[in-house]
Amino acid sequence: MIDVVDGQQRLTTIMIFMKSIIQILQNKNSTKVTSKTFSRYIYDGENYKLELENEDNSFLQNAILNDNGASIQETPSQKRLMEAKIYFHKELSSLNIDLLERLIEILINSDVILYIVDKISDATQIFELLNDRGRKLTSLEGVKSFLMYRIGCLDLKDDGEQAINSIQDNFSAIYRLIEKNSISENDLLRYHTIAFENSKADDYNSSAKFIKTKINDLFNNQTDIKIKEEIIEYVDRLKKSFNLYEEIKNNKQNCMKMDDLMMIGRVNPFYPLMMNIYDKDKESLNDFISALVKFTFRATLIRLRNDNEGFYTHIRKNEDFSELFQLIINENWWNINKRVSEFLEYRNFYKWVNKNMVRYILFSYENNLRTIKGYL
Repeated sequence: MIDVVDGQQRLTTIMIFMKSIIQILQNKNSTKVTSKTFSRYIYDGENYKLELENEDNSFLQNAILNDNGASIQETPSQKRLMEAKIYFHKELSSLNIDLLERLIEILINSDVILYIVDKISDATQIFELLNDRGRKLTSLEGVKSFLMYRIGCLDLKDDGEQAINSIQDNFSAIYRLIEKNSISENDLLRYHTIAFENSKADDYNSSAKFIKTKINDLFNNQTDIKIKEEIIEYVDRLKKSFNLYEEIKNNKQNCMKMDDLMMIGRVNPFYPLMMNIYDKDKESLNDFISALVKFTFRATLIRLRNDNEGFYTHIRKNEDFSELFQLIINENWWNINKRVSEFLEYRNFYKWVNKNMVRYILFSYENNLRTIKGYL
């Protein structure tokens, strides 16, 4: 068995494509394919020719390659596998037998370039080199590739393999969260850098560069063991941030004011603050969001531009900022309360505010009426 470091997606797509051609040609009684063709390239009765490392493996083998399993898709990736199967079968079925036989001949006679190494640490260095070419990686993919490459550069003996496996496992968990929750990985990488990496304002929009520079600097003055520990701890923190974001976004703590904040719509700039607070003290998140709703409501009404970087300095200084937005309201920073009062008296009020705010105001008003006796 050979572990594939780079090319699993391409191989999976080719397998689905080839299986469809074989099946259609068999239905058309082509002499170019037989049951042995399927056995050689797809499944020989005991072993599948391709196995995935994640929970989608059983679905791929049973529902996609062998048509003998339930077709219920439990993950976004399983849905995409089924869509590929349906697409290939539909498009290939419309082709004549001569073209299909030509396609299977091309596939069977294709050459695959193999570069086999004995150690996964060697494979990570090759992977880093190859990914400088072709399709540009996302920032998160680039960070993963870089960290595995840097681990491979260390003299860790057997510990190096274990460290690389740890990174792979954590990033696998991260990618499952991304698929499950439709998370913007680059946004989350930025939120994490702001919330937990003691970064500066210049680093907020270049999170990948920030961690690469930080790790590269360690090679100048730290031992290999210390560098390995820093890399592993960073990946652990990153995975934790993705879990924190998922819990906050899905309101796992049932914060009463979270729906209000989402309805107002100015949420993204405050995720680093919410993640930081939620990590330190889950119970205080509800009070923080209540204060945040009061601030974002006023700030949105008067179109106040958020000084997000100013807010983020409270994280960098490790200060208690749980009462920050309540303080803004109570002490009337930037004359915010007076400006809101003046705005509410504006004759063309509903033409000025955005639709989210109109919905929120009417929704809040209706909920308030429900607390009054005689209203339903």
